[in-house]
Amino acid sequence: MGIVWNQFEKPLKKVNLSGSGRVDASNFETLKVLGTGAYGKVFLVRKRGGLDDGRLYAMKVLKKATIIQKKKTTEHTKTERQVLEAVRDNPFLVTLHYAFQTDARLHLILDRALGDDMEIRHATSMNANDVNISIETKISTTTPRG
Repeated sequence: MGIVWNQFEKPLKKVNLSGSGRVDASNFETLKVLGTGAYGKVFLVRKRGGLDDGRLYAMKVLKKATIIQKKKTTEHTKTERQVLEAVRDNPFLVTLHYAFQTDARLHLILDRALGDDMEIRHATSMNANDVNISIETKISTTTPRG
């Protein structure tokens, strides 16, 4: 696919933590799929090499062919990348660490949201009775008596 998006090819300021030039998919070991969406997938990956060797990240992989089908989707994807770069220093948002592309895909390497697996697994294994008990406990411990 011969599509070039300048916004995805600009080097990111303070993003490449390895300090040794560009990164690509070979710099990341895929551990598992965290989620799947209409435009791609999010993987749990481990960084290989550089100062952040062994660090876990979320790698969002978007399919260009799917994104370019609609102009709005293309604009939203470009905006997402620009916003992630602009808010890198905000401690309350996930940080964009790397961004690169192949002929067919866009890759965004982001902070991994902690608790993603166990909290989801616990929440989906709870039944309605457990939820009611949990809510009643919360109410009784936070409601003033008297």
